Amino acid sequence: MLKRSWIVLTMVAILWGCQKPPQFEQEHSGEKGQPPVIEDYYAVKSVRPGETWNIYLRANDVDGDMKYIAATLHEAGAGYDTAETFLKGENRAEFAGYLFLETPADMTLLEDMDNLSMKIFIRDWAGNKSNTIDLPLTFVEHEIRDSIPGNLQDAAKNRLGAIDIDVLSSQERKDR
Repeated sequence: MLKRSWIVLTMVAILWGCQKPPQFEQEHSGEKGQPPVIEDYYAVKSVRPGETWNIYLRANDVDGDMKYIAATLHEAGAGYDTAETFLKGENRAEFAGYLFLETPADMTLLEDMDNLSMKIFIRDWAGNKSNTIDLPLTFVEHEIRDSIPGNLQDAAKNRLGAIDIDVLSSQERKDR
């Protein structure tokens, strides 16, 4: 009798150990859930070479599983790699925050880069993709004051991370 009980308990323990956790079942069951939504955004359209370009975002995800923000810088006739900024736990359901792109202090950017745009979207853990926003960027000689709209003032207090993309002048691109 004791031997039979021991075998039954061992089998139950083995079967229980082979089960997937409930959250894994939910995340990977084929039901993809809802995609994230970029609700609001703002960035100045022009910066001086050497200035930091800030992009303010407000987004949410009903499922609370936002994974990363993808950003791609495009120039007419060329494209750049996509940079991903991974979101921390407190920002996975909703956030208001900003990304930033460091620009080089290369004044030749005034001459050769007049058609830049940054495309941004958010991907969640289930693979869903948010709406894509497209932000123009040009370089100018004079400083532009960054006047963040009132509805995104809270975003200026939450630094989400850097956009790790190198902005290159046409000469730098030729040299590579």
